[in-house]
Amino acid sequence: MNEDRTAEIVETNSGKEENQVESLSDDLEIEGHSEDVESQASKPQSDRDRLLAYESELALEGDRYIRLVAEFTNYRRRVEQEMSRARHKGQADLLSGFLEVLDDLERVSCIEETESTNVAVLIEGIELVKRKFQQELEAMGVEVVDPCAEIFNPNFMEAMVTVPTDLTEEDGQVCEVFQKGYRLGDQLLRAARVSVLKEE
Repeated sequence: MNEDRTAEIVETNSGKEENQVESLSDDLEIEGHSEDVESQASKPQSDRDRLLAYESELALEGDRYIRLVAEFTNYRRRVEQEMSRARHKGQADLLSGFLEVLDDLERVSCIEETESTNVAVLIEGIELVKRKFQQELEAMGVEVVDPCAEIFNPNFMEAMVTVPTDLTEEDGQVCEVFQKGYRLGDQLLRAARVSVLKEE
């Protein structure tokens, strides 16, 4: 009878142990499962946070780009306005220098023709205007190209005709200047039109 009772207690204890083991394993499975669920839930959250951070950074870069484009557009507009002002100032400076010359031409043209008026007076007035005009050109840095008796240079001269010569040393020499040339620094404003001697 004691043996039966002992067997019954052993069975009961072993049943309890099995239940405890099963309960413990269930608890472990639930905890592990909950950790998986938490990690899976936090993973999309971190991806979402990363996406939001990228979108925010992209928006900042977009704003920066728009500001740079606006700044460059304003800079270009400012430069164009400054260039336009400089061009107008240059034109104004150029034209103001010739106003006195124009005044002199008007004075010469207004001289009344009387018995005392002669050609010499008119020529003198025209010479005065010409000198003033040349002075204005020189003040602006314009040089006259007047190559009479010089060797022909195609960089500054335009040969209109050739004139035959028997002398070898005159070959290629400018014989006559039909129209003077002008240059401003290295820039040729107008080539001198000339006739050139050519040995035959």
